[in-house]
Amino acid sequence: MVFLKLFCLFILLGYSLALYKITIPGGTTIQRLHFNHKHVGNILNNKYGLSNGTSGPLTESLTNYDYGSYYAGYITIGTPAQKFLVLLDTGSSNLWVPCRTAKGKVIKDVVCFDGNGAEDCTDDQQGFACVTNETSMSGAFDGILGMAWDSIAVDNIAQPLDQIFANTTACPNALFAFWMNPNINQMSGGGEVTLCTIDSSRYQGSITWISLSATDYWRIPIDSVSFEGKKIGSSAYGIVDTGTSLIAAPSAVIGKILSVVGAVSNGDGTYQIDCSTFNSLPTLTFYINGQGFNVTPSSYVQE
Repeated sequence: MVFLKLFCLFILLGYSLALYKITIPGGTTIQRLHFNHKHVGNILNNKYGLSNGTSGPLTESLTNYDYGSYYAGYITIGTPAQKFLVLLDTGSSNLWVPCRTAKGKVIKDVVCFDGNGAEDCTDDQQGFACVTNETSMSGAFDGILGMAWDSIAVDNIAQPLDQIFANTTACPNALFAFWMNPNINQMSGGGEVTLCTIDSSRYQGSITWISLSATDYWRIPIDSVSFEGKKIGSSAYGIVDTGTSLIAAPSAVIGKILSVVGAVSNGDGTYQIDCSTFNSLPTLTFYINGQGFNVTPSSYVQE
């Protein structure tokens, strides 16, 4: 039995090898046995505002959980430093972690991305949310580090990356890059995120640069979307979000995809296809800035 699992596109942003790395054991997986469609829908609506508003690069390693559903890495907060495993989320703009204080209180302290030097740390005035009670998140991580733009930050709290990028001596390039390690069942780590540079050993070919449509999320223009060689959508905007494994789209577009693959509803928001058809399934293609980016069946179907 296989289920449709629509994945988000990841864009490699960003020039040399990183100086700082954290080695985090990979291969930790949490298989999704049940899918609460309504719950996920509410999260996406809230997240995307559909219901409201030393010199050299730094590297943060990632742990890949839930077969690529999200990527988490370690940061430290405070003095002495306390380590937190946080979801590195380009689809939000606030840092929050659990702590012993009043519910929802905003506090200030030093935040570091790897703890190996001052260049990757903020000053002690970095604001973040300290929570003691949450009802909408489940997963093997402590909190969330938002990496989108400050314009969508709750309470206008500047995110930690602002201070890292402001230090142009230690960080000459205000950019970050994700490398997603597909070998999630090996103890090889879930990948890396580099700050202020790109690790050229982590990709092949050339980088496609895409101008942002707005500085809220990492919002980009999408020329069109094709499936089985047929256009199913055009002139849309997309949000590049490392904090979700889903492709969210209007129901009319998703309906066309489900029709092409012969998917049958399970009644809970998931859809099932015949395993014997897997090898003949078409590729989903996003055309962005004149170039096609393919999503193969192995990436949008979960066995």
